[in-house]
Amino acid sequence: MNTTKKLMTLVMLLLVFATTFDAAAGYGSITQDGIQYDFYFSGSGASAVGNYAEVARQSTDFSGAANIAASVTYEYTYTDNGSTYTRKLTAPVTAINKDAFNECRSLTSVTIPNTVTEIGKRAFYTCYNLENVTIGNSVITIGESAFYECLGLTSVIIPNSVINVGDAAFSACVCLTSVIIGESVESIPQSCFYGCRRLTSVTIPNSVKTIGKYAFYNCIGLVSATIGNSVEAIPYCCFYGCSSLTNVTMSYSPTSIGDKAFRGCSSLLSVDIPGSVTSIGNEAFYECNALTSVSIPNSVTTIGDAAFRDCRNLAGVTIPNSVTAIGNEAFYRCGAGA
Repeated sequence: MNTTKKLMTLVMLLLVFATTFDAAAGYGSITQDGIQYDFYFSGSGASAVGNYAEVARQSTDFSGAANIAASVTYEYTYTDNGSTYTRKLTAPVTAINKDAFNECRSLTSVTIPNTVTEIGKRAFYTCYNLENVTIGNSVITIGESAFYECLGLTSVIIPNSVINVGDAAFSACVCLTSVIIGESVESIPQSCFYGCRRLTSVTIPNSVKTIGKYAFYNCIGLVSATIGNSVEAIPYCCFYGCSSLTNVTMSYSPTSIGDKAFRGCSSLLSVDIPGSVTSIGNEAFYECNALTSVSIPNSVTTIGDAAFRDCRNLAGVTIPNSVTAIGNEAFYRCGAGA
């Protein structure tokens, strides 16, 4: 009997808590200048105040420019002593929700105000006709696949406020020709610029510690890459298939060059491997046909299988005494006449 009473008391307490919670926080949906927002407020009645708003999921037939508001106003209606009142609550727009403009194929431009701190996953996924994006200087996070396959996008400035960028954030933006990466970004994640075929140059700032695999895979128009002094490794397939890449500047920081990191970079003329590198992975420079010289420092201990295979213009390499293992076919078909 005592157990039953305790359970009933617990249920009553939970109901009271739920009622109190609902009264203390609220939610509404509004449309302002053609854009839908989710509006959140706290309190009730005459004491209600706006907290924040987020850009909600838009209809896929959204067209033209999206000028995200810095703040929005919600008409809050309540009843007190039998009378109905309406108050206008205002709150800043702090986020663009995941999938907000997903598949809005007629969206042409977007301006994100300085109040926004987060761009959610797939926020502008496959917005084929999106040509111009202005990202406010308070954005901290750009979510996974946020601008995936925005075919019309030609340039992007990632502001210095941004710390986190999600996987494939700008993947398959085939018309992207220039990108400026802010100096607070900590990672260039997996497939971030995968298949950005017209991207011509990239400078990775010193704030970046990690680069994900496939980060610049098949960026066939990429001519030069400058890698900042905090990057810990050049990962698997990082620059695979960047057939126009002629110049790579690496500072004294990465400890390894991963498997297939530069495979198929057929225009790469020379490589100065920094003295921090201890291993060169399998097929790291496979089919770098134009490569004529490479400097291997005495920090390197292993050279992987087919690491320099089919580098047909690589006439000679000095291998330092530090190297204790050389993989199969590491220098197969290298040199004039190979």
